[in-house]
Amino acid sequence: WGNTQTRDLIKLPDGLLKNTDISKKERNEDDRRLFYVVLTRARKAVSVSYALTDSQKHSAKQAIGSMFIEEIPETLRIEEDVQKFSENSAASLIQLLHKNPETIQSFTDEEFFSELVSNFALSVTALNTYLKDTDEFIRNVLLKVPRSKPPVMAYGTAVHSALEKLNTALIAQTTFTKNDFIASFESALHKELLTDEDMNDRLIHGKDKLGMYFDTYASSVQKPLFIEKSIGYGFSKAILDGTHLTGRIDKVEMIDEKEKLVRVIDYKTGKSKTHNEIEGKTVSADLSERERLLPESIRGRYKRQLLFYRLLADLDQTFPYKVQEGVFDFVEPDARTGKFTQRSFIIKDEDVDDLKSLIKDVMQEIRSLSFLTNNV
Repeated sequence: WGNTQTRDLIKLPDGLLKNTDISKKERNEDDRRLFYVVLTRARKAVSVSYALTDSQKHSAKQAIGSMFIEEIPETLRIEEDVQKFSENSAASLIQLLHKNPETIQSFTDEEFFSELVSNFALSVTALNTYLKDTDEFIRNVLLKVPRSKPPVMAYGTAVHSALEKLNTALIAQTTFTKNDFIASFESALHKELLTDEDMNDRLIHGKDKLGMYFDTYASSVQKPLFIEKSIGYGFSKAILDGTHLTGRIDKVEMIDEKEKLVRVIDYKTGKSKTHNEIEGKTVSADLSERERLLPESIRGRYKRQLLFYRLLADLDQTFPYKVQEGVFDFVEPDARTGKFTQRSFIIKDEDVDDLKSLIKDVMQEIRSLSFLTNNV
């Protein structure tokens, strides 16, 4: 491995021939880099061996170890007794081929889940899932049990992709027609795993509704300040009393540039909801027992989502704006009126304070693994 040599009887000074690729003079560089990568994968030690003889066609000749072995500093090498190893090679081979007895790792549920929640980052989806059903929180948030994406979620992903491309064009001030919008949706949907029947149904439905949506808002849509704004990742940090919060906002629009006030917009591809449904004031909100006991300001799941976005923006020091308003933009027309609706909420400081208290309580429960007791 390696050992490729180039004979240069008279080596020319570097830079003398400007059009000569000096790197080609060293034929072993790629092999050397690979050898280095292999060595550095080990945690404690590496055993390197090579044959003393090379047998070919009933003849044998002395073999030469890789030049890279010789390049390893003496201080890092421990030479093994080759003769002693050869004498015990049969026993060593038997030991290597012998199946090791199976060892069963023993750990408790508490130890396992303590490791899972040690560096847990809380999103609004995780928060809402926990408040709705702790068993679902364990399966989908902590354990991340694999599951197929339902057709309705695949459809929502494709719609969001088309909206992202539309908003990107608005920011770049480039032309983006209704045909472009629908084509973006169709392309994104074809990337989803759907049956032929589901694919056909969703395509027909999406082309119709998205065409209507484009006609409704094309002339009045505002240029976004941000799209797909991620908070809690990389340099964007959102920490609340030691809890790492994360989230992604579909769209941010400017309200008052002088005062640096903005609104956050979240697209919803399901059926439109009333203000009362969003705030959890109706039976159709389908609240859990835990949610029904919450203060009215943070009772509804959708309402908590807007408050969570405001909290993320407040905690992120790289976000120079204040969220004053939250909007749900339903990309599905109302079943009764056939019109598209947008539900807007002014976000109050006291409501955000209620959310902070809820997050602190929930994270204390998660870290103490109280959800295990509730699911015995």
